[in-house]
Amino acid sequence: TFIGALYDYRVELIEQLRRTGVNVAVNPHRSDATTNYEESRANQPTYLDYMKGLAQSEMTLNFSLASGGPVEQYKIRVQEASLVGCLCLTDDVDRTRRFFAPHEYAYFPSLDSIPQIVADRLADPAQLRADQQAARSRAHQLARTDFWGRLDDGLRSRGLRPLTGLRPPVEP
Repeated sequence: TFIGALYDYRVELIEQLRRTGVNVAVNPHRSDATTNYEESRANQPTYLDYMKGLAQSEMTLNFSLASGGPVEQYKIRVQEASLVGCLCLTDDVDRTRRFFAPHEYAYFPSLDSIPQIVADRLADPAQLRADQQAARSRAHQLARTDFWGRLDDGLRSRGLRPLTGLRPPVEP
């Protein structure tokens, strides 16, 4: 799947993928079909609809460019997809690896690499399920302890009393 805003460059990327034979469902959580940015931002489904769309996906595409400019960013979609058992495919070179181990998501260096990555992952359903479960476990751990654990680590480093006593997960 691809779930998100249909910026012009994303529409072109999705079309390029489809031309290679990859079947990409776009915003499957919506009851209407969207083909451009304005349509994809109008009549937004609920967050639960969005999460259900991710949960019904084996894999989802994450384009890491920020909407404000040509800068990669860690998108929370990686964690949301993982929480519901959907493997995230991302072009993010740097940030996702700080939270997830390499088998808990799939990095794609170019659109040309996606068909083979998808085929390889789907060719071994047992491994795909194991990777999805590992990502789900990591995402649950991150959701429970990462934010407050990092705050507490910052307080400790400044000689201040921690708020929760939590520690963030060990980086993969």
